[in-house]
Amino acid sequence: AGELRLRPIIMTSLAFIFGCIPLAIAVGAGANSRHSLGTGIIGGMIGASTLALLFVPLFFYLFDKLARRGRPEPGGAHDAGAHGAHGAHGATDGATGSVADPHGHVPAPGKEG
Repeated sequence: AGELRLRPIIMTSLAFIFGCIPLAIAVGAGANSRHSLGTGIIGGMIGASTLALLFVPLFFYLFDKLARRGRPEPGGAHDAGAHGAHGAHGATDGATGSVADPHGHVPAPGKEG
C-alpha cells in the first residue's frame, strides 16, 4: 500500500505547503503575524511529511521483524517434525479421503459426522 499512497501523500503535502507560501512572504499590514504563521506551518508540514514518509515505514518494518522473531517460520523443520509431512491441517488417510484432526487421528469409516 505504501507504493500506491506515496504519490498522493506527497502531492497533498506539497499543495498545502505551496498554498501557505503567500503567508510566509506576506507584506503590508499584519505581515509579521502572517509571516510567523506561514513559516511555522511550512516548517511543520515539511517536518511531519519527512517523519511520516521515512520513519513510519521504518518502525513498521522493525516492529514486524521483532514480532516474527519469536514465531517459527511456516513450512520449516519444526512444522514437519511435529505434524508429519502434511502439516497440522488437511491431511487425509488416503483410502477414504477422511480429513485428520490436528493430532493426526482419522475417524473410523462412517463416523465422520
